[in-house]
Amino acid sequence: GVNFAAPEGNTSNIGEATARVESTGSLTPGEEFSIDASIGDTQFQSLTLTTQAGAPDAASSSLSVGGATDSTTEQVNSTVEVSALINDTDDNPLEGETVQFTTNATDASFDSDSVDTDADGFANTTVTLPTSTDVGTIAVNASVGDFSPDNTGNAQVNVTTTATAPTQLGFATDVRSFAPSADESVDVEVQDEFGNANTTEIGNSGISVTSSDTDVISVSGVNDLDSNNAGTFTLTGESAGTATINVTSDESDIASVEAEFTVSEPAALQLSPAHNVATVEASNANPNTQNQAVLEAQLVDGEGNALGISSENITFAKQSGSAAELNQSNADFIKQTGGSGNATILVNGTSTTGETTFIALAENYSVQGTATVTTTGAADSISVTPETSSVAVNETANVTVEF
Repeated sequence: GVNFAAPEGNTSNIGEATARVESTGSLTPGEEFSIDASIGDTQFQSLTLTTQAGAPDAASSSLSVGGATDSTTEQVNSTVEVSALINDTDDNPLEGETVQFTTNATDASFDSDSVDTDADGFANTTVTLPTSTDVGTIAVNASVGDFSPDNTGNAQVNVTTTATAPTQLGFATDVRSFAPSADESVDVEVQDEFGNANTTEIGNSGISVTSSDTDVISVSGVNDLDSNNAGTFTLTGESAGTATINVTSDESDIASVEAEFTVSEPAALQLSPAHNVATVEASNANPNTQNQAVLEAQLVDGEGNALGISSENITFAKQSGSAAELNQSNADFIKQTGGSGNATILVNGTSTTGETTFIALAENYSVQGTATVTTTGAADSISVTPETSSVAVNETANVTVEF
């Protein structure tokens, strides 16, 4: 019930007396009790008070996703039950509280992201998960009053997604063009209907690989699927042209995959810096300032597609300017391309601001490329550009900040 902190009180100079009523912790919402005011044996007034629940309490409330309150694993594209239980500090369920549901996954969607609690304190909805397993851990959140991920771990459940059933083969290698006489290792994998790798064991691990034109591309070194449902084979560029490579599974329930591969001499050498750099002085003044950048040279065909030419020597040099220089740890400034046909080298900013142009040349092909790196001093202003001038409640907008 209730107790009086002080059951008796003296009237003030305006004839008022006050008393404080305290709960003993055993009350539930909806209980009624009376308070009588008396002087001596004379009762002047009687009041009836009705108890009500308190505010949402972070420690007493909880969130569950798929029945889990901490973390869970669900298949991509599945629709999962989401339920928030909102209580006050005495574990009384709160009715009519509006719970906001959010997630860090842009491709996830709620059936309703704003739900009022029922008489038992529950706000229920569903979330449909993204179709890709590449999104990482998905955080599902609930917020109302003090109950939020900022205040308690009870208001967030982490979801890891897995692939659906295996249905098809897919290429796990991005390169689709390479040079004559070059060997290109190609990876294939078993995937679900959304293109996610699926490592569930299938009945038959054998694969067959064919080329539509063996005078252009020949196939060798076919390795069947391993325990992770991944297989490899080698393509060799016999002459310039295009051929379709088809990969078929010996398991009848797994669909085949095919793609066009092109054999071509490099038409260009694309040179590009990862970003501009800052002067030595600016870098020393602020350790977060980047005084160094990666300069990448990529062999490409006539359509700008990366050519997978490995072990090609690429020579880097400075063509003009003095605001940046090649990293001195590379004495001869020669780098070999990897399997994707690219080579990288580091560029450092100097003590001078301005533009510096670099050049890269291939050893065995008549291609070269240039790129300009800008060296800046310490930032003296910040430019803030919002994506939009207004944003609705619970929606997001991008803001670009430039130094």
